Amino acid sequence: MAGQLSGRTIAFFAANEGVERVELTTPWERIRDAGATVGMISIEPGEIQMMNHLDKADTFPVDKEVVGAEPARYDGLVLPGGVANPISPA
Repeated sequence: MAGQLSGRTIAFFAANEGVERVELTTPWERIRDAGATVGMISIEPGEIQMMNHLDKADTFPVDKEVVGAEPARYDGLVLPGGVANPISPA
């Protein structure tokens, strides 16, 4: 699979608390290993909290806020899954 995505840029989009660690990190590594440039887009800058089921896991750095992301710069989008969806305060 090495090199199959060479020259491509793939965006990952996740919000804080809710994304399952393995559903983010495994595709991230595989896509990167296939030669793509990958970047994390989120609602807020900083880091997102990954989860291991309902327990907090590692954090993951955000590369760009969604308001500043330009869709034309990306060749693909990954929406990693999670056991719990983040809830925005009202």
